[in-house]
Amino acid sequence: MKGLPQITQIAASTNHCLALDTAGNVWAWGDKNDWGELGHNRLNELFRPTKVEGVSNVVSIAAGGGGINASGAVKKDGTVWVWGGNQSGMMGNGKNPVLGEPGSINRKPIQVKGITNARVIRMGSGHVGVILTDGTLRMWGHDGWGQIGVGTAGFYQLTPKQTKITNVKELYIGGSRNLAVKSDGTLWFWGPSFRKCSGVLGQDQKVPVQVKLP
Repeated sequence: MKGLPQITQIAASTNHCLALDTAGNVWAWGDKNDWGELGHNRLNELFRPTKVEGVSNVVSIAAGGGGINASGAVKKDGTVWVWGGNQSGMMGNGKNPVLGEPGSINRKPIQVKGITNARVIRMGSGHVGVILTDGTLRMWGHDGWGQIGVGTAGFYQLTPKQTKITNVKELYIGGSRNLAVKSDGTLWFWGPSFRKCSGVLGQDQKVPVQVKLP
């Protein structure tokens, strides 16, 4: 794509995209930037990549959407930074403001407190997950079906919580559902059920459960 330096990662959501360049800078572009997910104040049809100011030395990026748009990054020092909409607590700052209230839209990256050893960040439709260097997860945001993985449902988790799973190698978030691969190669699932599926995939799971593969 024109206007971008050499890229090492990309992340895409419903209405916006992010790219990470070799220098550790984040670039963003998308539709309207209504939620501040592009990391600046300009609005409407921002289809040309713009560097996100206020965050550098990034090693992992994520884009979340599906009603509330947000973006996130993990820096080389293990800290986590987020920007965009906070209507489901995706900023991880203990707040869940109504749209229009102060802090409901964050157009500059803010640091998520309490995390200094992150490795990877992923985002869904209202919740965020981070893999730490020790293989544990921290998740926060919308917990309507148990997608934070702490045994609750019907709530918002407004600060990072330790999900009940260890030895995580990779995390995949699709909408409100989560899939994780552990270091032993096993597959785990939690969140709202998949329609027309049987077994553990056919039921809402409030904590990670192993999916038996053929």
